Amino acid sequence: MNVEDLQAAHRAMLVSRGIERYCVEKTPHWYAGLGEEATVVGTFMSLTREDFASPHYRGSLVIGWLRGRPLADVLACVNQRQGSPTLGRLYGSFAGALDYGVMPYVTMVLGPNLAVAAGAALAFQRRGESRVALASMGDGTTGTGDFHETLNMAASMRVPCVFVCQNNQFSISTSTRSMLACETIADWASRYGMPAERIDGNDVEAVHGAVSAAVARARAGGGPSFVEALTYRHTGHFAADPAVYRSAEEHATWMERDPIARAEARLRELGVADEALARVREQVAEELRGAAEELDARPPLTAADLEREEAPVHV
Repeated sequence: MNVEDLQAAHRAMLVSRGIERYCVEKTPHWYAGLGEEATVVGTFMSLTREDFASPHYRGSLVIGWLRGRPLADVLACVNQRQGSPTLGRLYGSFAGALDYGVMPYVTMVLGPNLAVAAGAALAFQRRGESRVALASMGDGTTGTGDFHETLNMAASMRVPCVFVCQNNQFSISTSTRSMLACETIADWASRYGMPAERIDGNDVEAVHGAVSAAVARARAGGGPSFVEALTYRHTGHFAADPAVYRSAEEHATWMERDPIARAEARLRELGVADEALARVREQVAEELRGAAEELDARPPLTAADLEREEAPVHV
């Protein structure tokens, strides 16, 4: 990553954190992606606009923004005002953004988004298109049949698909370490005959480098790859979850590895001044405030909106 790319990633991570904080304010039951910004941003900024994104639900709203969706439209997914793309029907992080090539989390369960991405990749392959599909997942999803069946099919058919695991180390309240008979999820995935690696998911440069290489391999006809990005969620499974199942010491250790702070430290090493970093933080905060104020000025949704039969916009 050159300094300009890292600056773009840093800005995107700030936007992602702002989106997630906005959502937490709207509902304490939000499955926050706070702390996982480097994994999400580093993964999905590795795609082109023509590629297909089938993301995990945690932290997914920023992906539409990365592809050009206006910030107010992103926040509208959880703002119960007129213009909401969900019309109040759907949990915001499941909404997707089909107009921007981001698949909704339509099944409400873990796993099927992987097969959707593999199916899209198969279509690209058969049509001879230079496009790639990418599916992300949490560590809990890797214990499902969808995970194993999809990886086996993708590898056997050599489809142009990339799989990225946001391993935040807990499946709701169960430690990932307690669920694996092997050392890593990447080791598990490698047994299906595809390149697989574990990386530091709180280092946006590492994530972008690994995923970009996997995307390039898929685009060149090399078949699927798997990347396990080791990260950590700042909240519990949802924002109001007290997370008593993990130790205060572990949490404090990972808070010191905050991905945005690490990106800023790296930018300073590359010669970016503190004043410039502060200016970006202020600009992003102002953009988020403006988008939120725009939405709050709209009329609220009513019961009549739930009776509408037309398909919601962007879903």
